[in-house]
Amino acid sequence: MGTELKKYKYRGSVKSFDKIINEDYYAETLAVSPKKAKSNFIYRYKIEHGLLPESKISLPGLVQEIDWARNIKRRKYYDN
Repeated sequence: MGTELKKYKYRGSVKSFDKIINEDYYAETLAVSPKKAKSNFIYRYKIEHGLLPESKISLPGLVQEIDWARNIKRRKYYDN
């Protein structure tokens, strides 16, 4: 199928029901798309902070693709 994994990072706030619960969260993940990366970040945050899977969490910041071969960021930004 040729699904290529790319490396993404997120640095920004975390919200629960429109209330900021963490002002500076940072995480990296491998994913096939920015949308899947954002889903991974949300899931990881819930697990790391002992929240239930059905907890409402949102990441209002940008997901950024980075060059994982050289760990140099590419200038591609995604908000969805």
